[in-house]
Amino acid sequence: MKIHLHLGAHKTASTFIQNWLFVHKEQLNANGVCYIPLEKLRNNISNSIRHLIDKPLDIKSKLDSLISENYIKDQNPEILIISEENFLGSPESLGNSGILYQDFHQRVAALSNLFIDNEVKVFLSIRSYDSFYPSMYAEIFRHGYFYSFDYFIDKLDINNNSWLSVINIIKNHFGEPYLWKYESFKSNYKMIIADLSTLQINDNDINIKRVIRQSLPLKAINLALASKGFLTKMELRRLVGFLADKMQYDTRGPKVGFNDPELIRNLQEKFNNECRILGLN
Repeated sequence: MKIHLHLGAHKTASTFIQNWLFVHKEQLNANGVCYIPLEKLRNNISNSIRHLIDKPLDIKSKLDSLISENYIKDQNPEILIISEENFLGSPESLGNSGILYQDFHQRVAALSNLFIDNEVKVFLSIRSYDSFYPSMYAEIFRHGYFYSFDYFIDKLDINNNSWLSVINIIKNHFGEPYLWKYESFKSNYKMIIADLSTLQINDNDINIKRVIRQSLPLKAINLALASKGFLTKMELRRLVGFLADKMQYDTRGPKVGFNDPELIRNLQEKFNNECRILGLN
């Protein structure tokens, strides 16, 4: 059984891809492909990844059960698709440490141990730092990181954080990954999803204009930060949940982002240089 391991990264249309795979589960099954829905994967595997070293048989047993639940045929699937950006690490770890996927080397070693008998192809999207960092900040703010964007940026290890480091770790365990830039996803989505799913994709199969989940806008973050002194942390979480899921915003409003044009240029240049090294246009 081959493994197609989609690792995100975070904030690179992973949820869009996962939803598409879920909707097309029966079609995937009919073509010898098994996809494990994200919720089931997280409940049974993702949250237990730290046990892959000391209890590998337990995790493998859970994985086998998930395959049986999500594959309709008697024999094993030819391809198993696993899509889970949290295998890279949690977004919150970036806010707490400032380091991009700080413990990924341990996580990928655990995944390598889990799939030691399988041929694994890793799929990974990377995003320009000038938009990736603000998007990650907005994401972890949703989950209780109630600090300003300036505080978040001050903690970032901007000089040393590198997609190249993440990709080299993948190469050491699984060989060359299938890479694409988030910025080019809309132009190449049919090819990317076709290669991940092994299905032929028609124009009617994907609504690329549909946004699964908007990032929390700046006005919502500012409102929550202004409420910190008046609300308990639980109340603040409920407010942010309401602002994230229930409020309708003017899409023309400002978003979280860098204000320093020189820093933006430097972050874009760093990303573009890395893309040239990786052979990404």
